[in-house]
Amino acid sequence: MRTNSQPLKPLRVLLLEDDESDAQLAIHALKQLDSGARIDVAETRKQFTESLAGRQYDVVLADFGLPNWTGMEALRELRRLGFDTPLIVVTGELGDERAVECVKAGAADYILKANLARLPIAVKRAVEEKRALDESRRGQVALEESADRFRKLTEISFDAIAISEGSIIREANRGYSELFGYDGAEEMIGRPVLDFIAEESRAEVARRLAGNIEGTYELVGQRRDGKKILLEATGRAHAIEGRPGRITALRDITEKRALEDQFRQAQKMEAVGRLAGGVAHDFNNLLTVILSYTDMLIEGVSPKDPRAQDLDEIRKAAVAAGSLTRQLLAFSRQQVIEPRLVDLNEVVASSEKMLRRLIGEDIEVATTFSSRPLTVMIDPGQLEQVLMNLAVNSRDAMPTGGKLTLGTTSVILDAEYARDHWPASPGRFAMLAVSDTGCGMNDQIRSHIFEPFFTTKPVGEGTGLGLATVYGIVKQSSGSIWVYSEPGRGTTFKIYLPLVDQVPEQSNGEQQAETSPNGTETILLAEDAAAVRVAARQILERYGYTVLEAPNGTVALKTAQHASTIHLLLTDVVMPEMSGRVLAEQFAKLKPTAKVLFMSGYTDDAIVHHGVLRAGTAYLQKPFSPDTLARKVRDVLDSGVGSR
Repeated sequence: MRTNSQPLKPLRVLLLEDDESDAQLAIHALKQLDSGARIDVAETRKQFTESLAGRQYDVVLADFGLPNWTGMEALRELRRLGFDTPLIVVTGELGDERAVECVKAGAADYILKANLARLPIAVKRAVEEKRALDESRRGQVALEESADRFRKLTEISFDAIAISEGSIIREANRGYSELFGYDGAEEMIGRPVLDFIAEESRAEVARRLAGNIEGTYELVGQRRDGKKILLEATGRAHAIEGRPGRITALRDITEKRALEDQFRQAQKMEAVGRLAGGVAHDFNNLLTVILSYTDMLIEGVSPKDPRAQDLDEIRKAAVAAGSLTRQLLAFSRQQVIEPRLVDLNEVVASSEKMLRRLIGEDIEVATTFSSRPLTVMIDPGQLEQVLMNLAVNSRDAMPTGGKLTLGTTSVILDAEYARDHWPASPGRFAMLAVSDTGCGMNDQIRSHIFEPFFTTKPVGEGTGLGLATVYGIVKQSSGSIWVYSEPGRGTTFKIYLPLVDQVPEQSNGEQQAETSPNGTETILLAEDAAAVRVAARQILERYGYTVLEAPNGTVALKTAQHASTIHLLLTDVVMPEMSGRVLAEQFAKLKPTAKVLFMSGYTDDAIVHHGVLRAGTAYLQKPFSPDTLARKVRDVLDSGVGSR
């Protein structure tokens, strides 16, 4: 006998029969089916029970009428002992009514002793049905175990997983319900998948649900509270009881995408900053030459000379251009600053009058200050520049008038807030809020407002550097800035500066008497830009100094070796072959008593750290006027600054 084309083991049969001749006839019939069949014979209830206790049988044959009991009682005993072995009733005579009762009671079949030729067929069918049932049960158990493993895997999975039939959710794990803000999966089962999808993604999701497109894609989900979340979905076909279905795994990538966007924005701002710094450096060299020669020409022209006015206009234009480059340097955090401990409340209060004059009478100004001092480390002049630029921005957003509110307070930013409001960081901060009731901005404009030269104003009505300058100053002061705005509902800038547990520095307000910028000392001038070098030499010589020129560091060192006396090295910071810092170090070995004054169109870590000068370093920012250069040289020569 074979089932599923696989050979079967020899039959094990338990024959319950008290008549020996009938037993032999039954055994003979069974051998026709399986010559190797192993058949045990039991005559009494005790023998029957003992046989079952010691062996596993494929089929039980039981005479219906036995001394003191029946074949049906044997069936009940078989089941009571926990066996599901098929039992076939074998009897001399059995009416139709009793035969039906036997089958209803659970007998696999019944055979008349007069028709034992049918016994092999009945046994074969009973055994095959039993083995098929066993296979089915094993398959069901495996299926249940697999389903249980699946449920356990989905429950501990970080992904939200759901099984849908058509567009209806049939199963969901805890992660799925939590993702959308529900207490349990039972609240979601039976509901359409599209109930949890935002309007902008429903068409795409419906298309994929309708022949059942597999793959990974992005969609916008909608939580129970209405909040939208960006999701990564992976869908696969999954039959449900033979019907087409779908298993979908969702992953919340809202934060991941925000971090990616923040990283790209940071990269862009950093790249723009480097570009801005480089442009400012080259431009400042040109402005230095323009200012220097313009001032020297002005000195030689009578105020009544018509050319004097022309020269004055040239100078004004150069000074204005210098202001633009300073804003570029502030944005790129390459501007030299002089930070000190100040009370944010005091700086804002002292700037209030200036801001009222700046924005006009049609805009109301309101202030709310923290009840406690808010000590921060920042350059006071830069903080005033931040206030001025934000106030001007608000004024332009309220052309028909409105209200400007300045407020300060102390806040503690936690890690969650910092994560959602890049580039903020956790900690204790003094917050400066500048709010207006102006036209506001949409998200597209808001994402670009800190970029240099970005402006929404008509051509010629704005440089696009005001907010870029604010951004650079705040970042250079280890702070962060965040913007809240909606079209038609105004704008709020929130600036966070680290709180310092110290008393603000007090200015004594004393001014030293000005001294003459003239001198007779010898100065070694190292500058790779020829036009700047020539202009600086002419300025210094006009003020009485002896100037030794060098186009680079190598020539400067050779000059120093042969010069008997040098009182000051005036060097550009960034030069080819040898930087100003390296030149200064080598120069100090040759002239240890000489002083050093650095100059540059922008700063770098060779001279400053994050734009803050190291102690004892003398620095002159380009562009400079003749008077500025001469006075700075005189100050360095007369003071301890610039000592090596």
